[in-house]
Amino acid sequence: MNKSYQILFIFFLCFMCLSCVSQNSRDNKLITTTYTANDLIKTYEGTVELPIDLLNTYTDFVNTIKDTTDLQKLLIDFCIADSVIITTEIRPEEQREWEMGEDMNIPFLLNSFSPEILGLRQDSKNEYLIRTVTTAFRFMKSNDSAWKIFYYLDKPIE
Repeated sequence: MNKSYQILFIFFLCFMCLSCVSQNSRDNKLITTTYTANDLIKTYEGTVELPIDLLNTYTDFVNTIKDTTDLQKLLIDFCIADSVIITTEIRPEEQREWEMGEDMNIPFLLNSFSPEILGLRQDSKNEYLIRTVTTAFRFMKSNDSAWKIFYYLDKPIE
């Protein structure tokens, strides 16, 4: 094997090792920190103001993910009834590459979800979209004045 092929082979091996390390660190992202509202909004640079009670609800949602005991039951309480499907099975390999899904997938939340708010959109007085690097949430203020998730999408920003 000539020297240039050896160098290319070494670069290839290094690239593959870095890819594996990157994938493993992304796959083991279990939320263990307790977030404050300020932690979740600190990187947001937009002009839409999030109501404090919605920010508090979102903060509670993020901190609930740490509690893996009966997480599905806990997450249901954050959603409008029958609006979001919560799944517990790891997504198929071809879907995991992009981590796209309209289901609130618990393995994704535990391993890949990034909670920091990057974008906000106010759709009406009682509806907001919260966008993170991995996920989009649409919240609606319900009749009992509680903010609830009525739409969920895992679609990482590329």
